[in-house]
Amino acid sequence: MKAIVLNEYGDSSHLKLAEIPEPKAGAGEIKVKVAAAGLNPIDWKLRSGNY
Repeated sequence: MKAIVLNEYGDSSHLKLAEIPEPKAGAGEIKVKVAAAGLNPIDWKLRSGNY
């Protein structure tokens, strides 16, 4: 599956599209399909290392 990953703090150039293994639900867990996601100001502040 494809995912945007962030391996280090910095601007948006540090966001990379990567192929990662699809998560599997373990015992006592469920897997939820996400149809949409959003970002809040705290998300980009954490990414930039300013928080």
